[in-house]
Amino acid sequence: MRVIAPWHVSDAVAAAPALVRKPEGLPCHLFLVWQAETTDARSAAHRFTEKLPRLTAAQRDEVIRVCTADRLDASRNSIRHLAERSRAMQREYVARYGTLRARLLGWSLAATVGAVLVQHLLLGP
Repeated sequence: MRVIAPWHVSDAVAAAPALVRKPEGLPCHLFLVWQAETTDARSAAHRFTEKLPRLTAAQRDEVIRVCTADRLDASRNSIRHLAERSRAMQREYVARYGTLRARLLGWSLAATVGAVLVQHLLLGP
């Protein structure tokens, strides 16, 4: 299994989940987060195989590959879930903000009309 070095950004972008990839490339902070997750997944897989001393080198490599892929799939699914929840919360926020803005405009308009009426009644035409 090939380790992606930080200077191979195009390789890292290809390995990153499509969710965090942008057409112009992976943003730096997401690249670093995904690199850390990839490193952690590989480290966990290596630690797991150390507990299985009877594995051959080929079996060990296969277990590391499968364990890493499983963890990265789980991470990818978590990221997707978080992104979906974030979009849902953003839609909710935009809807609430629109409602509050309309309500504020209505109250401002009512207060202005009320002030004009009071001024007109107290001071006359």
